[in-house]
Amino acid sequence: MDRSSHIPVPGPPRNHRMTHQDPDGTAGPLTVGHLTRELTARAGQTAPTLRVYESLAALWIRCCDTGRPGAGQLRESTWRAARLLVAGEDTIMAPQQRSIPNHLARDESLVRAPASWAVQGVEWPDAVALAEAWLLNRVSDGPVLVAGVRTGGAYLAPLVAARLEAEGVNAQVTGIRPGEEQRGSERRVLLVDDPPLTGRTLLSLAREVPGQGGVEVLVPVLDDGDVRALREEGITVTVLPRERWLSTLRLEPDALAAALRLRTPGGVRRAVAGWVSPGIFGDAARTGPRTD
Repeated sequence: MDRSSHIPVPGPPRNHRMTHQDPDGTAGPLTVGHLTRELTARAGQTAPTLRVYESLAALWIRCCDTGRPGAGQLRESTWRAARLLVAGEDTIMAPQQRSIPNHLARDESLVRAPASWAVQGVEWPDAVALAEAWLLNRVSDGPVLVAGVRTGGAYLAPLVAARLEAEGVNAQVTGIRPGEEQRGSERRVLLVDDPPLTGRTLLSLAREVPGQGGVEVLVPVLDDGDVRALREEGITVTVLPRERWLSTLRLEPDALAAALRLRTPGGVRRAVAGWVSPGIFGDAARTGPRTD
């Protein structure tokens, strides 16, 4: 298997349940309520930056999905954590309890895992590298709105925005989903998402998003052909190819020979065996899936 070979699947298997493991060894499903309670228990204490960032992003996404109060405040908290993560801070102060909406602690719905981080091999530094690729070839010096396509793209977008902001770009961040009413923007919209398999979702959003600044797409890709339809529509696309993902660069060439063949809607693809993401989704993978 060479470094350009495809890796897996658009998301976890249908019966997959993300789990957590408490310090006493008790395992359970990774729910919004569990993340909320874990985060508020650490309020005012130092905690791993990546874990805080992922937890805040999951809670922000949940508020966006449900329309419940708190999405705006959680977006700002998530972005603040993203700035510190991109700046190289390994630990940060967990947010104060008052900044986390109370209703989330009672929400026992399962956390929506991003396909890119949970199974596809993308890691948070890849979002930074994607932003840097855009900076090298930017077509506009104006302000941008970095729009993460929920679910997966919303985990990546604050990191992209933080890296752009560090280079002086006037950036804002939001989360969007096809079918939702999209507000107009005078900013150039940068759509950020998981590695696409067909590009249909991104193409639909690129057509839907109103605004005078135009629309671009920023995505990690398993294969450059996965964004061909977008480019044929005249949409500017910035990609981070699979061979430049951190999970690929970390592997020795001989390790790439250990692969699985997986059948997906996009055809048979290969997966590097043994890759486990860092952060809360890697913890869930190490604990193991529930199949009940």
